Amino acid sequence: MTAQPPPIVEQLHRLRVNAAAASTRLDVFAASRLPQLSRTRLQRLIEAGLVNVDGRLVRASYQVKPGETIEVLVGPAEPTDLVAEPIPLKVVFEDDH
Repeated sequence: MTAQPPPIVEQLHRLRVNAAAASTRLDVFAASRLPQLSRTRLQRLIEAGLVNVDGRLVRASYQVKPGETIEVLVGPAEPTDLVAEPIPLKVVFEDDH
C-alpha cells in the first residue's frame, strides 16, 4: 500500500469590522483578528485573491470600514525546503544538571 497524502484542509474565517478598527489596513486588521497567521502570510493570501471585503478583491493596504465583512480562506501552509546543516558550536556555559 502506498501512503496517501494528508487531505487538504481549508478554513474560511469571516471577520466583521467594528468602528474601533475603522481606517486600519486590511492586513493589519486581519492579523490582529487571526493571531495564528503572520501578517506576511495574510499579505500573500490577499495577493492570491483568497481574501475579500464584502465580495470584492482589494489590496493589503485597503483601509477597512465599519460594518464590512472580510472573508479569509486559509489553506495549508506551503512546505519549506529548509535543510539542517551541521555547524560547530562553542559551549560557553554548562551547568551540573
